[in-house]
Amino acid sequence: LLGAGDAMRQAIDAPILPAERPEYERLVSTTRAALGDAAFAAAWAVGRAMRPGEAVRYALPGTG
Repeated sequence: LLGAGDAMRQAIDAPILPAERPEYERLVSTTRAALGDAAFAAAWAVGRAMRPGEAVRYALPGTG
């Protein structure tokens, strides 16, 4: 979902707000550490390739 969010923000030119950046960077860092670099990069790429509806269905199973 981090990758999907990144792709969506990029598509609409919506940067992460400065007040939200520290929490976002902490989440990315924690997730990367938990998965390892290779798995994180693979998951990020899968997320970036998702269409918005796919990301929503992934995040909220049973909604679509």
